[in-house]
Amino acid sequence: MSHPSDHFPDENVSPGTSPPPPPPAPGAYNNLPPQGGEPYPGPYPSGFYQPPFRPAQVPGRGLAVGGMVMGILALCFLCFSLLSMACGIVAVILCGLAKSKGCRTAAATAGLVCGLIAFGISAILYVLQWTPGLIGI
Repeated sequence: MSHPSDHFPDENVSPGTSPPPPPPAPGAYNNLPPQGGEPYPGPYPSGFYQPPFRPAQVPGRGLAVGGMVMGILALCFLCFSLLSMACGIVAVILCGLAKSKGCRTAAATAGLVCGLIAFGISAILYVLQWTPGLIGI
C-alpha cells in the first residue's frame, strides 16, 4: 500500500485538496480595476448620448409593397376580367409612383410586372368574352 505523501509531494497540501494555482504572469491583469476601486466606466463619457441606429427609410417603399400586393391579386383574379384589370391598373399606378419617388426595390418591379401582365391578359380575356363569334361560340 502506498503512503499518502507519495500522492501529495507538497507538504503544504493536505490530502483531498488541490495545490494552489501558480502566480499570474506579470502584466496579465493590467486591465482589472484595483481592489476596492471604482467600477469600470460606462461605454461613453457622461453627458454623451448616441441615438439608436435606424436604417435609412426608402421613400415610396409602402407604395411599392402595395403595388406588389395589387399585382399579385390581379394575377389571382384573372378569371374575373374587370376586377383583374382594376387591380392591374392600381398596381401599375402604385408602382409607378413608388419608382418616381426613388424606390428601386424588387417589390416595385415585381408589382409593375405583375400588374402589366395581369392587365394585358384580362383585357384579352374581356375582349374574347364579349365579342360574339370571335372564338366560334
